[in-house]
Amino acid sequence: MQTIVLSAGHGGRDPGAVANGLREKDFNLAVVLATRDYLNQNYEGHKLVLPRDSDVFVSLPDRRDLTREVDADLYVSCHANSFNNPAAHGFETFVHSGPLYDVTFDYREAIHSHIYKYLSTLSIRDRGMKRHDHWVTRNMPCPTVLVEYFFVSNPREAAFGKSAEHIKNMGIATAKGIADALGLPKVSKPPAPPIDEDVFYRVIVGSYNDRSNADRRLAEAKEKGFSDAFIVAFRRT
Repeated sequence: MQTIVLSAGHGGRDPGAVANGLREKDFNLAVVLATRDYLNQNYEGHKLVLPRDSDVFVSLPDRRDLTREVDADLYVSCHANSFNNPAAHGFETFVHSGPLYDVTFDYREAIHSHIYKYLSTLSIRDRGMKRHDHWVTRNMPCPTVLVEYFFVSNPREAAFGKSAEHIKNMGIATAKGIADALGLPKVSKPPAPPIDEDVFYRVIVGSYNDRSNADRRLAEAKEKGFSDAFIVAFRRT
């Protein structure tokens, strides 16, 4: 069982970057929730911890303390970028510029590559895998990756951050990257029930005492592709 801290940057009184009708804190939370849902629905062998799952403020030291308390194996910090020039654009990931846990580069590469596989379909450029002395990447007691999905200050990219469809897909890509990094197994499907060749199941879509209604429903079924549908007449006893 591996413990993952999914951290939505900013929140509450701290909106993060604000531009083009988008608050960074809102995007950060939305993409974290989408990541959480996809991981929980499709992978096992993990425990997810979210410092925030609503619009509340959680300080950086509190995030660090929580990460230490749960003995996390990976900390992923989700953000959107900003710059005073609206032409700035692109996606990048960061790890700390100083000493790192041995697996940090491998974890970051898996997460980066899966996210960019989706972002490239939106023509968001890859600014690269970088190192920087962020407070988060320096102080978390486990391998830490900070993700900057796009620039809020760029009008074109901010539009993606307000789209439920794109947010969901960014979350799916992030989840796949985390699962790849940690080697999480996919959810096992229950075995199919045994087939009894002497038992048949009949599907009924309605019963009518007016033949015209029955004919109409049969025609609808055939239009939907059920070419072997038919009418059975019976008399009440």
